[in-house]
Amino acid sequence: MSEANKAFSLWLFLYLILFNLGVTAQDFKAEIKSELEDLQFFKNRCQAQWSGCRLLLIEEQVKTEPIDMRVGFSSPLFTWGPLGHFGLVRMMLNPLGYSPGSTVFTEKSDFRLDGSFSGGSRRGCVIEPLPDRLGLFLWEGEGLPSKVGAFAALSPVSRLQLESIFLTTGGCRAKPHSDQWFAYRALFPGGRLHHLGGRINWQTPLLHIYSSLAACGGERLMPGYFVNLDLRLQNRFFPLELLMGCCSADYFTPDGEIIDDWLRFGAESEYFLSGSAVISLTYQRNILHGLHGRRYLPGWQSLGFSAEKEFKPGQEVTITAESATTGKIDYDQYGKSEQSITLKTGVELSNAGRELSGCFSGKWGEEELPEKKLCLKGSRRSENTFFALEWRTFFTEAVSHSLLMEIEVKGFSQAGSTTAGSRCFYLKGGVEELPAEEWRFLMTGPLPFDNCILKIGWEAEN
Repeated sequence: MSEANKAFSLWLFLYLILFNLGVTAQDFKAEIKSELEDLQFFKNRCQAQWSGCRLLLIEEQVKTEPIDMRVGFSSPLFTWGPLGHFGLVRMMLNPLGYSPGSTVFTEKSDFRLDGSFSGGSRRGCVIEPLPDRLGLFLWEGEGLPSKVGAFAALSPVSRLQLESIFLTTGGCRAKPHSDQWFAYRALFPGGRLHHLGGRINWQTPLLHIYSSLAACGGERLMPGYFVNLDLRLQNRFFPLELLMGCCSADYFTPDGEIIDDWLRFGAESEYFLSGSAVISLTYQRNILHGLHGRRYLPGWQSLGFSAEKEFKPGQEVTITAESATTGKIDYDQYGKSEQSITLKTGVELSNAGRELSGCFSGKWGEEELPEKKLCLKGSRRSENTFFALEWRTFFTEAVSHSLLMEIEVKGFSQAGSTTAGSRCFYLKGGVEELPAEEWRFLMTGPLPFDNCILKIGWEAEN
């Protein structure tokens, strides 16, 4: 963004905040949030909302480098600035990368203004002649080709939702060839790329069905596709979530990337028993492209079990115990398998704003070093303050320790004051994964800046 655009955008943002565009104080809401991370990364976000509109300004600067500024505006008819993608668009970029019960299958397929600090570099504009039903978009990112397209949604009956999206990617660069004599997957040859996708959401009191299908094609390309089917059985006695997905070897994402997955299916069931007890069971299987005729297909499969139970010895006292175990088997293209198991158990005690929790987790594998972690955390929350202290110990090749602290102080305006709203100051810092031999000499030796983390921030809202 040029300096002239930065200056104009900043002036427009301040003008709208100061003069409120004539809206009433009840309709107008302003927020500002600033963070300083590790004394070298400064982030600032200002946003204003009124009558269905939102104005956004994000500034980031690392040390003495130029300021990176992102400006955005959204209304029911028009959105411009940093964009987050949802629904079918997320699936097109990663078709088989989601587990049963993921929100990607239920969320609306569109683009929305992204106000997070870690939102990435993707930006663009969206025009919606029919809000929530029809939209046209232009989407691009740093180092990525621009994409144009349209999305539509229709609900012919109350329990049926239809969605579709079309996008065209222009100027995709060809992927460089590897040094291997033979590649088991064809690389993207470059050129224009087209995607067309659709989704059907059908809900009944007992069964929810989410079915998605997308196809791609382009210059010098064979057509590719992926299919996802998510079934959710809603009942008291046997709740079940099933996921089945398939992606062809000729499918390329809108960024020109290939997908290693060929098949993925999984199941998840969660039972709510009497006495505040929950039991969950999950199973997932992933199969990679190539060598489908072998008995042992490359990929992995996992089986997980978890349980949680609450005890209430007193009116304000709650003890929560949880335990989870996951077993995983990885297969390579030669039929060789590697087994690993992950175990996690923890207990939490809460009483009138005070919490004390401890957990232990470990991972054991055939060709991996055992990984173990012990975590202890205590926190205290009142009406205006929050304080937490956490200790972690990691047992791998060498033992290391972490000490983390979090402080948050809130302030609210007095009733009848002219400056309504809230203010918040927070501090997060500590020493992370410092080897045990260095931890002993922490007070006498030099401060290990590579292991120190610090985040100072404040936010205000009218």
